[in-house]
Amino acid sequence: MMMKNVSKSQEVLRKNNVSITGNVRSEKTLLFIHGFGNDQKAWHKIVPAFSKNYRILLIDNVGASPSNRADFVHNRYQKLDKYADSFGCL
Repeated sequence: MMMKNVSKSQEVLRKNNVSITGNVRSEKTLLFIHGFGNDQKAWHKIVPAFSKNYRILLIDNVGASPSNRADFVHNRYQKLDKYADSFGCL
C-alpha cells in the first residue's frame, strides 16, 4: 500500500512540475499555486519572505507551462477541487 502512495506522489510531483524550496526541514508547509496564464515563477518575489520558516512547494497547474500539457484532461480539471484532490497524497 505504501508503494502505491509513493508512486502516486511521484506522479503528482511530475505532472505539476513541483519545486520544493525554503526550509525543507520545517514541519510547516506552504503550497503556492499560480493563477491561470502564469507558472510558478509568479512567486519569485514572495517566496523569500517565507523561506526561513516554511517548506515551500511551488507547482505549475497541470497543463500550464512548463508542466506536461499532455497530462491535462479537460473533464478532470474543469473545477478547482479536482486540482486540490491531486495534492492529498503529498
